[in-house]
Amino acid sequence: GPPRSGRSTALLVMAGSLVDRGCELVVVTPRQSPLRSLAGRPGVLGVLTGTLAGERDVLSLLDSALGPAAVLVDDAELLVDAPAAAAFETVLRDGRDGQRALVLAGTTSELASGYRGFVVEARKSRSGLLLTPEHPADGELLGIRPSRSAVGPAPKGRGLLVTRGEYRPVQVPLPPPTASGPPASR
Repeated sequence: GPPRSGRSTALLVMAGSLVDRGCELVVVTPRQSPLRSLAGRPGVLGVLTGTLAGERDVLSLLDSALGPAAVLVDDAELLVDAPAAAAFETVLRDGRDGQRALVLAGTTSELASGYRGFVVEARKSRSGLLLTPEHPADGELLGIRPSRSAVGPAPKGRGLLVTRGEYRPVQVPLPPPTASGPPASR
């Protein structure tokens, strides 16, 4: 989604849901993100910050998982040329067989304009959460063409859940508050 649409909040909600279901997480945040608050929590294998984390950093954390694991990436568009990009491609390529998943968040315009690397591979699934789509053309990111009534100004966290090219409107709930206070969303 666009800036301030609730992307990080959606990732926090997904993180909680995944951990509750026994999935372990590797979190990658190239810039300041509420997801950094997950460091040290049960089910979180590690939180990598900045753009210097490498392929080996991501994969070694994933290798320490005892069962299903997911890599959550906030601001993914900043990591297309980063050292960790190869790890994201590996997770996408081998993930299903190894009970691994990649969950990306980024700006719609940046992710839609990418023509190489893990972003292109992720788009092939035609599945995701399109937050606050501003124009029907925003749906091209996930292979849909939503009606005009499904796009336009909306509250944070409102969007379209896309599964293999089919979509339905959703509202992402706020994650439960933590000991350090309620989460910030952007």
